[in-house]
Amino acid sequence: MNIFFGLVAISGLAVSIFAVVYNAVLVHDVDPDTRESLQSYTCKFYRGARSFMSDAHKLQIPVYGSVRTPGGFGRICLESEAAFGLTVALLCLEVVSCVVAGVGIWLERRIAKIRNDRQNEKWHI
Repeated sequence: MNIFFGLVAISGLAVSIFAVVYNAVLVHDVDPDTRESLQSYTCKFYRGARSFMSDAHKLQIPVYGSVRTPGGFGRICLESEAAFGLTVALLCLEVVSCVVAGVGIWLERRIAKIRNDRQNEKWHI
């Protein structure tokens, strides 16, 4: 049973590592203009419009009208950032589950060895 738990933990760890690395490469690419993800597009558009208005106000540049982001871009940006954070938390939990599985396998083998030694002592006496 511990072997099965260990295999599940290792496969979950591999998938979590892939998800974190894939998202980090996709969102924080060297040249962000080459491709966009949902997170990078919505966050860039949402933060860009907010910073444009505040920068224009600080520089005392008159802006007629306002630059608004489409409805829901702020929520989508925050939700996608939260999803990445939760994926990193899942990666940490997968590391813990791999350690627990390793300790379980080690203890199972240790107990089996102690039982075999006791059985051999009974038969040799």
